[in-house]
Amino acid sequence: MKVIIAEDEYYAKKMLVKLLTNIDMDITVCLEAETGKQAADYLAGKDADLVITDIRMPEMDGLSLAKYVEANCPATDVVIVSGYSDFNYAKEAMKYGVRYYLTKPVKPEELEKAIWDITKTREEKRMQLEKQVDRRLLQESLQYVNISGILANRALMDTFRDLCGGQLKERFYQMLLLQGKQRMSREEAKRLAEFLESASDHGNIQVFYFQQPDEVIAMKFDGQEVLWDQKLFRRIKQELPHRELEITCGISRIYKGEELLGDAYRDCVYAINGRLLDEKTRVFEYEPELSMEQILTQQEELSIYESVMKGSYQQAEAALRQFFEKCTVGGWNVYSLYSGIMQIFSVISRAYCSREASSESEEVNRYLLFSFKSDLYQFRTMQELERYMFKILENTCGSQVEKGSIIEEIKNYVSLNFRYEISLNELAAHKYFMNSSYLSRLFKSETGMNFSKYLITYRMERAKELLKNTVFKISEIADYVGYNDTSYFIHTFRRLYQMTPEQYRAQEEKR
Repeated sequence: MKVIIAEDEYYAKKMLVKLLTNIDMDITVCLEAETGKQAADYLAGKDADLVITDIRMPEMDGLSLAKYVEANCPATDVVIVSGYSDFNYAKEAMKYGVRYYLTKPVKPEELEKAIWDITKTREEKRMQLEKQVDRRLLQESLQYVNISGILANRALMDTFRDLCGGQLKERFYQMLLLQGKQRMSREEAKRLAEFLESASDHGNIQVFYFQQPDEVIAMKFDGQEVLWDQKLFRRIKQELPHRELEITCGISRIYKGEELLGDAYRDCVYAINGRLLDEKTRVFEYEPELSMEQILTQQEELSIYESVMKGSYQQAEAALRQFFEKCTVGGWNVYSLYSGIMQIFSVISRAYCSREASSESEEVNRYLLFSFKSDLYQFRTMQELERYMFKILENTCGSQVEKGSIIEEIKNYVSLNFRYEISLNELAAHKYFMNSSYLSRLFKSETGMNFSKYLITYRMERAKELLKNTVFKISEIADYVGYNDTSYFIHTFRRLYQMTPEQYRAQEEKR
């Protein structure tokens, strides 16, 4: 601890120095000043932890010095020592943050107690500040992952729980998911978070921005199972239509318990998918799964099947376009839309397998890689969904006008699912309905590498991003990018970049 003593009486000053020397602490007297001005001038260019000052001194008295310290050196504490025990001095000193007022002659035990109390308070403040810094770093780190990755990673889930103040277990909560029609900038996401935090009836709301899926997640907590915060709900409905960036919001049901966090996120995704059929509405509340009405007629289904069998894209396109026209005018719900999409993909898959003379066993094992939660959610408008399905149909019918388009779709799929085991053969058979050998050659031609190498490289590039921009442990990053064996992750990283993850992080920290 660095201490300044400001005392115009020589022997009183030396006595304070001696008392400080006898205290069993690391104390350095960095200045013995005779006036308050000398102490203030010193503090103008250097720092000190504590100022012990007399009240009455020439040029600048102790109260004026305390006032200067409060205004200019908030990290410095002040102890006033005086022969005057008048309470008015103590009261005046307290106005400037002075916590200790000792009368002369100073008793060693009183000075020591004051020093120890100040040290304890400073340490508590330092620890609190470190916690705040750690919390901010963790919150900033989370933007480089996503909520699905957090749910699958115990360590990241612990971090998310801590940032929510431990409330996931003890309190009821609802989740909000907000996403723009176009990508948000960090500044836009920050402004949206500030709006959400200020719009609530009470401030018990935690907001997170996830950069890669480009979504803002807000957790609203309450002590009891009550209806949604009506003020916040009203403000969101009023505010979102007027924001420059077209933001939509999905709201979950009420939950309690961190094990249901995934259900809350699913609710939000299911709710916000309603934007595909209703572009004017900005806020969607989760509704229990409604009945799925059949949009695609048997005649349209047969038309698509025959078109794919013959490789006639024009005929299949007409049937698919008719399906989407009915979706936009028929007042269907999003569950019916999804059911229709899966029906179309099932028809395409059957026709493709029949055309390619697939075996009976392959027919039985046929399944589709298109989910409500991830695949449908990636489309923010109906137009995006339409373009995607027309591309699939075009490729399945054998039209290869845009060879790179399907590769871009596969690369996008990898960006959303890189943590899981993915094979190009599986994607070819169950998602894009193409010959796997042809797709493999096409992928290498377009990217310059085979699919397995591309997947590994993508995982390692995401790992580099996390090493550079987050405070997560190596094991947490390994698990997040799809490696449950940290040693194998380190081996793969070193083989690709000729350095370990720790070395890469140290290198980036120096820049």
